[in-house]
Amino acid sequence: MKSLPRLLLKWFFLPLVCLVLVITLLLYLFQDRICQMALKEVNAQLKTPVHVSDVELTFWSTFPNVSVDFHQLHILEFSPGVPSRDTLIYTDLLRLTFNPWDIYKGKYHVKKMVVGPGKMAIRFDVKGNPNYDIFKRMTSNANADFKLSLKEVSVESFYLSYEDAQHNHALFTKINETLLKGDLSARFFELGTFGSLRMLKLKSGQVTLLRNKDLKFQVALAVDQKNGTFSVKRSTLRFENLPFTGTVLVKSAL
Repeated sequence: MKSLPRLLLKWFFLPLVCLVLVITLLLYLFQDRICQMALKEVNAQLKTPVHVSDVELTFWSTFPNVSVDFHQLHILEFSPGVPSRDTLIYTDLLRLTFNPWDIYKGKYHVKKMVVGPGKMAIRFDVKGNPNYDIFKRMTSNANADFKLSLKEVSVESFYLSYEDAQHNHALFTKINETLLKGDLSARFFELGTFGSLRMLKLKSGQVTLLRNKDLKFQVALAVDQKNGTFSVKRSTLRFENLPFTGTVLVKSAL
C-alpha cells in the first residue's frame, strides 16, 4: 500500500507543478501580444495618445486573473482649438484585469481597474469648455474583442483637482482610497462606492471655504447612463466625524 505522502506527490503536487509550468509558458509566449493589444485599444479609444514607461503582464500577483500593468501612464488634456496642453491624468500604475478564460477565447474584456498613486486635473475655461473631452465617439468599427466590462474600480492615493474659470470655483482633494462596484458598462446599474478623501481646499472666487477636511463615505447610486441621470439610494457620509444622510436626483452629462 502506497503511503499518503507518495499519493499526494503523484496526484496533487506533480499535476500542480505541471499546471504552473504550462501557465508560465503560455504567459511568456503571449505576453507581448496581450500587452500590445491592450495599449493599442486604449489609444484607439482616445483623442490624445497614452504615454507609458513600461507595460507588463502579471498573473501570479492577481491570481486567478490576468492583468496588464501600465507603469507611469501619462495622458494630456484635450480641448478643441487649444494647441498647448497640460497633463490631464498621471498615475504610477494603471492595472487592467481580465478573465484568463476570455483571453484564451480571444476576448479581452476588462473586468477590473486599479489606479494610483497619481493625479487628475479637471478644468473648465472661461467659456465653459472642459479639458477632459478625450474619448472618441464609438463606431460600429470598434474592436468588439476589446471591451470595458468593468465590475470594479479601485483608486488609491490619487490627487484630484477641479478648476472652473467660468464660475471662479476650485476644489483640490486627495482620494485616500475609493472602491466602486457595479456593472459599469450597463445602461442601467447600481453603483456602490465607499472610501475616504481629504478636501485640501475649496475656493469660491478668492474666498477659501474649506481647508484640510476629512470625508468618509459609503454611497449606493442608481445610474441611468441612457438619460444621463443618477439618484442616491443609500448614503452614509462622515464629514469631520459628523454624520450626514440624504437622497438626491442629479441630471448631468455622464
